[in-house]
Amino acid sequence: LNLSNLKIKDPYAGSNKVLWIRYARAGDGQRFNAQYHVSEKGSFPNHELPLDMDADTSTGKIQMTLTKEEFVSCVLSSPVLSEALRKSTTFECDSREPFAERPLQLEVAIADPMQEDADDDFLDSMSVQQSVCFEIYDMDRGSLSDFLGECYLPPFSEMSETPKAFVLELRGPTEWSRSDSAHKDPNKNYSGCLFVEASWKFPAEPVRDIEHEEATTLEQRAELEEKMHTGKLRVKILKAEGMRNADAEAPKTVSNRLSRITSGIMGSSREDNNDSAVWVYTRNETYHETAELPPGIGKGGWRVNVAGKHEPLHKTKVIKDAFMPEWNEEFEVILQTGAYEKRTNQRRHFDISRKAAQKHRNEALLATMGNTNDLFMHFLDPNHVDTSRSGTSSKQTGTPKDKTATRLSRTDGALEDVDNSAGHGVTVLLGDSIFEFKSKMRKACLIEARNEEADLLRLPESSHDAILSRKRKAAFEAVARNLSEQFVVMVFVPSVELRDLQRAHRTHSTDYKDLYAVEYGDPSSWQPLDPCRTFGHYTALYGFGKTQDMMSIRLVVGSEDYMAKNNRYRHFVAEQKFWRQRIEQVNTGSHCFGYAKYVHRGDGCSEEWRPVIAERCLGDEVGRSKATGVQQSSAGSQKFQVTYIHAPMGVRSAGLDDASKVVVDESSLLLAPLQPEILASANLEHHEFLEQARQLEEDGLDEADIVRVLNERLLAKSQRRREAEAREGRQPTRPPSPISLRDVQHALRSAHR
Repeated sequence: LNLSNLKIKDPYAGSNKVLWIRYARAGDGQRFNAQYHVSEKGSFPNHELPLDMDADTSTGKIQMTLTKEEFVSCVLSSPVLSEALRKSTTFECDSREPFAERPLQLEVAIADPMQEDADDDFLDSMSVQQSVCFEIYDMDRGSLSDFLGECYLPPFSEMSETPKAFVLELRGPTEWSRSDSAHKDPNKNYSGCLFVEASWKFPAEPVRDIEHEEATTLEQRAELEEKMHTGKLRVKILKAEGMRNADAEAPKTVSNRLSRITSGIMGSSREDNNDSAVWVYTRNETYHETAELPPGIGKGGWRVNVAGKHEPLHKTKVIKDAFMPEWNEEFEVILQTGAYEKRTNQRRHFDISRKAAQKHRNEALLATMGNTNDLFMHFLDPNHVDTSRSGTSSKQTGTPKDKTATRLSRTDGALEDVDNSAGHGVTVLLGDSIFEFKSKMRKACLIEARNEEADLLRLPESSHDAILSRKRKAAFEAVARNLSEQFVVMVFVPSVELRDLQRAHRTHSTDYKDLYAVEYGDPSSWQPLDPCRTFGHYTALYGFGKTQDMMSIRLVVGSEDYMAKNNRYRHFVAEQKFWRQRIEQVNTGSHCFGYAKYVHRGDGCSEEWRPVIAERCLGDEVGRSKATGVQQSSAGSQKFQVTYIHAPMGVRSAGLDDASKVVVDESSLLLAPLQPEILASANLEHHEFLEQARQLEEDGLDEADIVRVLNERLLAKSQRRREAEAREGRQPTRPPSPISLRDVQHALRSAHR
């Protein structure tokens, strides 16, 4: 060979030289270099240079060949390539009756089509939708108490678990004030301020993830839902300043003079002052003027007692004859969010049987889960005449279902469905994917909205049918506008008990109807469907295409709140997250994605940053670094055990037990996440004290002082434990390792995030 054959210009013509070739071997990415002695004329010997791994060896065969599983996984990860493979393996290959083109009979319930529940949940999480009103009165004996002004606690979003001081300006009655014409005179001048401290803890009791897993029944999930919407308000009423003097303004009537005599203040040389007291009321902001009021709620959302009178949340003591009264009274109250309280506050029932009591109990539980109006649509087989227009498949209940039982999830009938099964003319096929089904849903909703608009032209504008038609039109348009990937398509999955009642031909019994109503309204009775799959994928599981009965489908907006209500959806999301998770996103307390420095011995000890999964180094495994060319750990620095994602073959040939894992120093490792969880302290005893780091920082301490204070508290606790063990005659435990500056810095970054 000659340099001219390689199109390399000879830089040293007429003299001997060396040609260096540096390359990365295909298969394992190992770097090597080779040298060729070149003559004066530019020629060099023709020696073979292996750029690929030897596929005949066991290690080379692993790195240089593609397995069937790897090929299928790569194909399925591409939507374009996987569609052809999916269709060829999903359906029956029968040319006489194409399986994928069979029409389906579907009854589709669209939950919360106007997104009213979603808006209420958002407002609940932001402002709680509850108001706390402070009313101050001059408590005159023998006459009507004088109203000195009112003020409201700021929104709950401005409060936290740490008490915060507020100065609230007193004002006169407004249109939102509690109605009390006998006391409140809007024509008087109101002035002054009320000083209070308040804190808000929401939720009042933290809900752990394990509680969601353990909540399998409707009652247990309803209890969790109540905990998630319940907070604890703590208020301390301090003092008031600058209020008007109602006693000085009072006319000198006989009744007032008698009142002064009774109070023992006649003949006083100084001007009379107020006998002040604060009454605290709460108002649910979700109740409007036209809303139907449940027991315990009065006009405007104010709380009332059994007699219908406003019920104060708290009354302070009366401070006699004080221009600037000081109460310093503290009280605590448990409050539910406004929207949750509204939907769970049911009317009282007088039940004469256990079944009636259980039925009302089930309705209350379903209300807790947030079931409201549903918008119903039907997709029919044009070749099948449906006489009942309702029913479920043999995989669900097997017989036509009772129409009233199906509609128990709705409250006011505002979206009462009409015969729209033939109005839109859209057909859903067994071969349609769930994603394609949502596209057909959007098309059908637009057609139904136009049909409702046409019906409005022939209906009297103020008639009941016209009002319902306008609501349905708005609902169809809202669904067509908002239908996106956030909507989850679900199929109704009945329980074994409901199936047994169906097999016993008791579908018209009260037991069947009541149980069906509960399960139909229970979110956990609905199984999410994978949007990448077709209805044909679920034929064996749920009976799509095997019967002409109506299948129940539900569209719900998938959210964090809905995961707490539907165990099936929570497991579905976890499964989808597992399969979609990329290795670059690994960031847990035990494993973290990053890049570790690797030294190529065959390339002059050149360095390369290779992707790894880092773990905590719990043992002394520094010796492995010698076999892999990784730099030795420096004294006192943190060490990590890393797994090379693309394991070098040189490591495998070293004969180690776990050759892909090596120990590296922190200087030879770059952790990819901005806040690596693996850097948190591994000592569980430290966590209790590291949670106090944020508060110490707010108190003005720097990081070094925080480390000192936390270690003092840690050692004090350890000393108390050792003293207790000594008194009991037990072997004293070893003192814990001290909290490091690194632990505090990580805790502060986590708290700021």
